[in-house]
Amino acid sequence: MKKILLNFLFFLFSILCFSQSIDLVRFDDTKTYNPGSGVSMHINPTGIFVLDDPSNLSAATNNAFHLELSAPGGDFTNPISLGTVYDFYTPLMNGVIPTGTASGNYKLRVRSTQPVTNVETASFTIDNSVTSALPTVQTTMQSNTNYFECLNDGANTTNPYFGSLKQSYDAVTADMPSSYKFLQVTASDSSYSLNVNLIDIDAGTTTALTATSPGVYSIPDTLSVGAYNIEIEEVDLSGNSSFFSTTFIFHASATIFGNASSEIVCVGEDVVFSIDITNLGIGSNYMASYYTFDFGDGTAPIIKTQAELLEDYTAPINPIIHIFSQASCSTLSTNFDIEMKLYNKGLSVGGSTPACDEYIANGSGTTKQVATSRSPEASFVLNSEQCINENISAINTSIAGSYPTPSGECTEEPNYYWYYKPPTATAFIPVFAGSPWLVGNDLIIPAADITILGCWEIKLTAVNQDYCQQESEYTDTINVEEVPEADFNIIKDNQEVSQICVNDTVTLTDNSNIVEAACDETLPNEDPTYQWTISPDSGYTLQNSTTLNSQNPEVTFTTEGTYTITLVVTTDCGSDSHAETLEVIGNPTVAFPVESQTYCSTTTLLIDFANLLTPTYSTGLNAQSSYTWTVSGTGITGADYSFANSTTASDALPTIQLNSFGTYNITVTLGSNCDTPASDTVSISLGQTPIITTTTTSQAMCSADSSTEFTVTADATGTTFSWIATDNSNLSGYTSSGTTAAIPAQTITNNTNSDQDLVYTITPIADGCAGTPFEYTITVNPVPLIADKDETICSSGTFTITPVDDSPTEIVPSGTTYDWGIPVSSPVGAITGGSAADDQTSISQTLTNITSEPATLTYSVQADANGCKGDGFDIVITVNPNGQVNAVADQTLCNGDSTLAVTFATTNTGSGTTTYNWTNDNTTIGLAASGTGDISSFTATSSAVAPIVGNITVTPVYENNGVSCTGTTETFSITVNPSPLVNFSEADQVIATGETTTAVNLTSPTTGVTFAWTVFVPTGITGVTTLTGTDNIPAETLINSTTEPLNVVYTAIATGDVGFDCEGLPTRYKVTVNPQAQVNPVDNQVVCNDENLTIEFSTIVTGGTTTFSWTNDNTAIGLDATGTGNIDITAINTTDEPLTANIVVTPSFENNGDINTGDSITFTITVNPTAQVESIDSQVLCNGEST
Repeated sequence: MKKILLNFLFFLFSILCFSQSIDLVRFDDTKTYNPGSGVSMHINPTGIFVLDDPSNLSAATNNAFHLELSAPGGDFTNPISLGTVYDFYTPLMNGVIPTGTASGNYKLRVRSTQPVTNVETASFTIDNSVTSALPTVQTTMQSNTNYFECLNDGANTTNPYFGSLKQSYDAVTADMPSSYKFLQVTASDSSYSLNVNLIDIDAGTTTALTATSPGVYSIPDTLSVGAYNIEIEEVDLSGNSSFFSTTFIFHASATIFGNASSEIVCVGEDVVFSIDITNLGIGSNYMASYYTFDFGDGTAPIIKTQAELLEDYTAPINPIIHIFSQASCSTLSTNFDIEMKLYNKGLSVGGSTPACDEYIANGSGTTKQVATSRSPEASFVLNSEQCINENISAINTSIAGSYPTPSGECTEEPNYYWYYKPPTATAFIPVFAGSPWLVGNDLIIPAADITILGCWEIKLTAVNQDYCQQESEYTDTINVEEVPEADFNIIKDNQEVSQICVNDTVTLTDNSNIVEAACDETLPNEDPTYQWTISPDSGYTLQNSTTLNSQNPEVTFTTEGTYTITLVVTTDCGSDSHAETLEVIGNPTVAFPVESQTYCSTTTLLIDFANLLTPTYSTGLNAQSSYTWTVSGTGITGADYSFANSTTASDALPTIQLNSFGTYNITVTLGSNCDTPASDTVSISLGQTPIITTTTTSQAMCSADSSTEFTVTADATGTTFSWIATDNSNLSGYTSSGTTAAIPAQTITNNTNSDQDLVYTITPIADGCAGTPFEYTITVNPVPLIADKDETICSSGTFTITPVDDSPTEIVPSGTTYDWGIPVSSPVGAITGGSAADDQTSISQTLTNITSEPATLTYSVQADANGCKGDGFDIVITVNPNGQVNAVADQTLCNGDSTLAVTFATTNTGSGTTTYNWTNDNTTIGLAASGTGDISSFTATSSAVAPIVGNITVTPVYENNGVSCTGTTETFSITVNPSPLVNFSEADQVIATGETTTAVNLTSPTTGVTFAWTVFVPTGITGVTTLTGTDNIPAETLINSTTEPLNVVYTAIATGDVGFDCEGLPTRYKVTVNPQAQVNPVDNQVVCNDENLTIEFSTIVTGGTTTFSWTNDNTAIGLDATGTGNIDITAINTTDEPLTANIVVTPSFENNGDINTGDSITFTITVNPTAQVESIDSQVLCNGEST
């Protein structure tokens, strides 16, 4: 277990201390990027990045790589996320610059989460003048058992990849099928240029790739095992770049695993495993690989990433170590099977579907074997002590080991060996076989053989008969002793005592006949036990860390009483007890029920202590020996008091008469039997009660005014006053309490819109006696507090302002009225309708602006609330002019003409803005039904034979201060005269090469017109015999000699007098000619029985969809008689000679609903039988004979 802990700590240390970094292999910061541009960071994460939960790669405990864009200037305080890869390794991070990104200099970074580290690019430029798109790339590689592609479906754009994880350590890409090496790269715009680079992640080198044909690139044949990024750059006509990259993975799948320890080990021993990390081993595997190690014993498998294993097995080596906790024979097998498995992404499931987003097992892994056996654990049960007349019995309780028999089953029986060492021996003495002390597997030493008191040691060893030879040893000790006798003394000040005073300390001194053995300090529970009991079990404390189990406890008795003290001494040979009695007496105590008492009166006071303020006296063991009463106090003499009712100062409970006003200190003192007297004092004050004689109880005031000072008087000389206001949170500025005879004048503010009362409670006090409290009330009426107001209205509109209470910000008491004078117009005379008013409940008037720009009218208002006037406030009303638009001229045009742009104008000015909303009652002229703002020039349209008219109505709106004012509308018209139209008798046609078109007649809804047409014939089309014409396009037999669809385009114009001097417009008619379907030749195939055969058909024809159907004349090879698409079978030949099948493949091409069939191709599939040899009879020959 200690070694497991050390290994675990070392693992944590490695994770925390191993230097992780993300190396930037390539990013082109010299390019100019745009919003929408793709960016590619080519990286090589070095060191260990955490994989904690392979089943959930996005778990927070796993590592993730984040691609982030900085703010302008390169600050990453609030980065923009461009993509995330949830994995422990990736060589590539793609992203797209977000739409709307501002121009400036930026940086990219890749940041990891477990551990946290990052790498940044140098600064690069983003220009937002245009928006870019991404180039695309597809591979011809097919997914099967050896190869995969996670690129073509576009599901993963952050780090797409393809390639193989099944190569040998010395493989090169020339070994790949040639058809898997091609990449189809397409720019987002055909006018843009492309640059393609191959980046070796391990070497950090970049090589430019050259297209083998437009848009087609090939993986070089010279690449060795490794990871390579293919970077595609698209450059637009302005020199702006957009990147997209993919990773080509070309790696091995080695799982070379060995046992560096013995293959026969004991349970609990370290088993060390070796792993080859050279290129002949896992060194040729992909860095995005992880491994599981299942030790076959039911423990959780270990998970290690490629980086962890490379680190663990690089000096200083930290190998995989496992400690088996059970014998392998417990699983009904001689050995445990240890399995190492490799996991990768992208591997095909079922040979065709790649697992692009999850890790699956790569191959069957490696298995090693270890045989484990458990050593026995020696142990026995032995009493810790015993009497000398008893047997020593050591009962064997050992746990047997476990080791395999030749059949794989477990056997357990070990060999046992006993030893003993009596107190007089210096070494253990073996007990030999045949000794009468050996009873079965136990050791029994008879009492007759035990003649020495003290410590006897017993030892047992156990070892397996075979396999694990780890010996187990167990030793224990027994103390042989005699019977105890208990005795003790109670000692105080070195003398034995039977009575003490409270709080005295005594030592209970043990006098028992106990003799310690030499092993007392080493054997648990071997010392004799001392159990002291004190009854009653309270009123005492143990001193100097002693306890009731100490041999000589020290006890302080804190409570009076008679105590019985008992000692019980116990050893394994019995128990004995002894008891003594101790009496504890104490000092007296006295306590009055209160420390002080005040009495108010106009006469003398008689205090009978038997019934009033009676003191409490201790009794019994705390009884007092005498009583002494004394009376004192400032200015108090013997004339001020007397003992009454025949009592004296030495009585327990006397009666004392107080004759004068003042403070008396009365003390009683008790005599003590333990020389510590007790006393207590009670203080009694006698005073006179005052009465307030003032009769005024209230006053009223306006908020923020000063109150009138109020003075109070009382009948007793020297009376003082204490007054306090009942808290009112709606008032401020008042004095809350005081101790003077006057409540001062004070400025009090009411923060609400209602009357508020401030109530003072006044208490008179004389000689410590408080009189009856008196209440005085100040009523504070509210004063209006209103802020300036402003409002914007349209000309001829009405405003109404009624201030609303929002105490304490704005205070509007109930019943508030408003007065104002003649308002002021700015500019002078611009606004009419304003006038003065008095005693109004709101401010409201209807105003008209007679100018073409906003103007203001200012009111100065005074508010009054029940006679409390507030400060004046201003109301500023802005009056906007209503919207206005100048007249617009009508327009008349021909079909196809461009209209004049319409720019609306207004005479309104000022800080506001005018907008124009317009509607159109005839959208067939080419103008929308409605819109806002000026009308740009547009192409007038008409499919009619007579003029059409659109009436446009414009509504002006003037907006200022958020208020929109609608004005009078203005209307104008746009008239569109027709032009001759061309109609075709047939819809656009789609035919196959070699077919004949349908003749087309030209007509027009306009009478009296003539037609003229021309035709555009693209390169690759033959068969067009008529290049111009009038009202008929003749049928033509057309040949397409290319490998993609081509369009023959006819352009016709109708000409004639339609009464409006408007010319006809060009009209186009299209004939699409599809190419002949085609299939590329396939070589004859030769395979063996039970071998997988995949044949993928291809074509040079583009622009539509090509499908393939095939027939097979020999189904015995494992292929159906007919089918469509590619062929993927496991070949079958159960005969003893080759089988040959003839395969005929027919292509079909479809585009825009037209389908044609091309020429068939034929090839053969030959399936050879499995090799076989006939059996030969055994022969027996003599020397020299012939077989």
